[in-house]
Amino acid sequence: MESSSVSAGRVASAVLDPRRWWALALVLLVYAVVEAPGADWGDVRTILPLAGSAVLVAAFALIESRHPAPLVPLRIFRSRTLARADALTILIGTVAVGMPFVLTLYAHQVLGYSALKFGISSVVLALGATAGAIAGQAAAGKAGFRRPPRPAWPS
Repeated sequence: MESSSVSAGRVASAVLDPRRWWALALVLLVYAVVEAPGADWGDVRTILPLAGSAVLVAAFALIESRHPAPLVPLRIFRSRTLARADALTILIGTVAVGMPFVLTLYAHQVLGYSALKFGISSVVLALGATAGAIAGQAAAGKAGFRRPPRPAWPS
């Protein structure tokens, strides 16, 4: 039989597991975004899950800042270059994931394209993105890393 201190330690460990806080924060965020169109963005059914999600993200950051082996070492965000690159990656990823959905709706509802016609016409976008990624990688490899010049204006 387990002692009560061992089982209490397991419960505390499970409660302080940052993965649970992060997962619950994302669940609340998705719930709020999905329910908002039907409830309205100013409705309590939208605001409470958004606020709960923000509180859980803050709890995640607090637990991670004090954890001996964090999932996300928060010190990496001290680098302004890395923080900006992360923000830009999130922005580009959001656009890249959302654009096909909007384009599909536009092609079907506004332009009247069939699924086959839109599928064939969207191949051009995919091929262009692939060619651009390959060319960009080759150009970056050829140019190498260079520090940008300092701006003339104060930052």
